[in-house]
Amino acid sequence: MADTPASSAVGLPQGAATEFDGAMSYGDYLALDELLSLQRPRTQHHDEVLFVIVH
Repeated sequence: MADTPASSAVGLPQGAATEFDGAMSYGDYLALDELLSLQRPRTQHHDEVLFVIVH
């Protein structure tokens, strides 16, 4: 591939961010680790956690 800026190579607007090393991830933004640790299943059904997440 030629020395083309990534934004023009994939049709992104000029100046669009394409490097996110060291930035907050979407999982961090949502605090997924904390939310998932708060779950307290009440049964042994394998899909109970999925049900709680979806609803």
